[in-house]
Amino acid sequence: MLRCLEADIASRPVLSTYTATIDFLRALLAFGPTERVAVLFLDGANGLLAAEIVAEGTVDQVALYPREICKRALEVGAAAFIVGHNHPGGGLDPSKDDRALTEALARGALALSITFHDHIIVSRKGWRSMREMGVL
Repeated sequence: MLRCLEADIASRPVLSTYTATIDFLRALLAFGPTERVAVLFLDGANGLLAAEIVAEGTVDQVALYPREICKRALEVGAAAFIVGHNHPGGGLDPSKDDRALTEALARGALALSITFHDHIIVSRKGWRSMREMGVL
Protein backbone atom coordinates (compact mmCIF):
# COMPACT_ATOMS: atom_id res chain seq x y z
CA MET A 1 0.00 0.00 0.00
CA LEU A 2 2.84 2.38 0.85
CA ARG A 3 4.44 1.75 -2.56
CA CYS A 4 1.18 2.65 -4.35
CA LEU A 5 0.72 5.82 -2.31
CA GLU A 6 4.36 6.80 -2.79
CA ALA A 7 4.05 6.22 -6.54
CA ASP A 8 1.01 8.49 -6.58
CA ILE A 9 2.85 11.41 -4.98
CA ALA A 10 6.06 10.72 -6.93
CA SER A 11 4.28 10.91 -10.27
CA ARG A 12 3.21 14.55 -9.94
CA PRO A 13 3.85 17.64 -7.84
CA VAL A 14 3.20 16.83 -4.19
CA LEU A 15 1.41 20.05 -3.35
CA SER A 16 -1.05 19.69 -6.22
CA THR A 17 -2.15 16.40 -4.61
CA TYR A 18 -2.26 17.36 -0.94
CA THR A 19 -4.73 14.56 -0.23
CA ALA A 20 -2.27 11.99 -1.60
CA THR A 21 0.46 13.52 0.56
CA ILE A 22 -1.69 13.22 3.69
CA ASP A 23 -2.70 9.65 2.76
CA PHE A 24 0.96 8.70 2.29
CA LEU A 25 2.05 10.24 5.61
CA ARG A 26 -0.83 8.60 7.45
CA ALA A 27 -0.05 5.18 5.96
CA LEU A 28 3.64 5.60 6.75
CA LEU A 29 3.32 6.95 10.28
CA ALA A 30 -0.14 7.04 11.84
CA PHE A 31 -0.43 3.47 13.09
CA GLY A 32 3.04 3.00 14.54
CA PRO A 33 3.52 2.29 18.26
CA THR A 34 6.28 4.91 18.65
CA GLU A 35 6.74 8.47 17.47
CA ARG A 36 8.43 8.70 14.09
CA VAL A 37 9.29 11.61 11.86
CA ALA A 38 9.27 11.50 8.06
CA VAL A 39 10.42 14.16 5.63
CA LEU A 40 9.29 14.53 2.03
CA PHE A 41 12.09 16.24 0.13
CA LEU A 42 10.86 18.10 -2.95
CA ASP A 43 12.38 19.56 -6.09
CA GLY A 44 11.71 23.06 -7.45
CA ALA A 45 8.43 21.91 -9.04
CA ASN A 46 7.33 20.25 -5.76
CA GLY A 47 7.99 16.79 -7.15
CA LEU A 48 9.11 14.13 -4.71
CA LEU A 49 12.89 13.58 -4.57
CA ALA A 50 12.91 11.37 -1.48
CA ALA A 51 10.66 10.26 1.38
CA GLU A 52 12.65 9.30 4.47
CA ILE A 53 12.05 8.35 8.09
CA VAL A 54 14.56 10.63 9.82
CA ALA A 55 13.90 9.82 13.48
CA GLU A 56 12.22 7.25 15.68
CA GLY A 57 11.54 7.65 19.37
CA THR A 58 9.35 6.34 22.17
CA VAL A 59 5.60 6.28 22.73
CA ASP A 60 5.48 10.00 23.48
CA GLN A 61 8.63 11.71 22.22
CA VAL A 62 11.27 11.72 19.53
CA ALA A 63 14.62 13.51 19.34
CA LEU A 64 14.92 15.51 16.17
CA TYR A 65 17.45 18.10 15.14
CA PRO A 66 16.45 20.77 12.60
CA ARG A 67 20.06 21.07 11.39
CA GLU A 68 20.01 17.39 10.33
CA ILE A 69 16.85 17.86 8.27
CA CYS A 70 18.28 20.96 6.61
CA LYS A 71 21.58 19.16 6.03
CA ARG A 72 19.78 16.23 4.38
CA ALA A 73 17.73 18.63 2.23
CA LEU A 74 20.98 20.09 0.90
CA GLU A 75 22.42 16.60 0.31
CA VAL A 76 19.49 15.52 -1.86
CA GLY A 77 19.28 18.88 -3.61
CA ALA A 78 15.82 19.67 -2.27
CA ALA A 79 14.25 23.05 -2.91
CA ALA A 80 11.54 22.35 -0.34
CA PHE A 81 10.34 19.83 2.23
CA ILE A 82 7.33 18.69 4.23
CA VAL A 83 7.73 17.17 7.70
CA GLY A 84 5.27 14.65 9.12
CA HIS A 85 5.21 12.95 12.48
CA ASN A 86 2.81 10.77 14.36
CA HIS A 87 1.19 10.87 17.76
CA PRO A 88 0.73 7.19 18.74
CA GLY A 89 -1.69 8.18 21.51
CA GLY A 90 -4.12 9.52 18.93
CA GLY A 91 -4.12 13.21 19.86
CA LEU A 92 -3.66 15.77 17.12
CA ASP A 93 -2.81 18.86 19.13
CA PRO A 94 0.83 19.93 18.78
CA SER A 95 2.94 19.96 21.92
CA LYS A 96 5.19 22.85 22.92
CA ASP A 97 8.09 20.82 21.52
CA ASP A 98 6.23 20.31 18.22
CA ARG A 99 5.71 24.05 17.91
CA ALA A 100 9.33 24.85 18.86
CA LEU A 101 10.61 22.31 16.32
CA THR A 102 8.43 23.79 13.59
CA GLU A 103 9.67 27.29 14.32
CA ALA A 104 13.32 26.14 14.38
CA LEU A 105 12.87 24.30 11.08
CA ALA A 106 11.32 27.39 9.52
CA ARG A 107 14.25 29.57 10.62
CA GLY A 108 16.84 27.04 9.40
CA ALA A 109 15.14 26.50 6.05
CA LEU A 110 14.78 30.24 5.50
CA ALA A 111 18.47 30.80 6.19
CA LEU A 112 19.32 28.20 3.53
CA SER A 113 16.70 29.39 0.99
CA ILE A 114 14.79 26.12 1.28
CA THR A 115 10.99 26.25 1.40
CA PHE A 116 9.42 24.56 4.43
CA HIS A 117 5.86 23.87 3.27
CA ASP A 118 4.30 22.23 6.30
CA HIS A 119 4.65 20.13 9.44
CA ILE A 120 1.81 17.63 9.57
CA ILE A 121 0.81 15.64 12.65
CA VAL A 122 -0.93 12.35 11.92
CA SER A 123 -2.62 9.74 14.08
CA ARG A 124 -5.23 7.02 13.82
CA LYS A 125 -7.84 9.73 14.32
CA GLY A 126 -6.80 12.04 11.48
CA TRP A 127 -4.27 14.76 10.79
CA ARG A 128 -3.47 18.38 11.54
CA SER A 129 -1.42 20.91 9.56
CA MET A 130 0.84 23.29 11.47
CA ARG A 131 0.58 25.72 8.53
CA GLU A 132 -3.21 25.71 8.71
CA MET A 133 -2.96 26.27 12.47
CA GLY A 134 -0.85 29.39 11.87
CA VAL A 135 2.34 28.02 13.43
CA LEU A 136 4.19 28.43 10.11
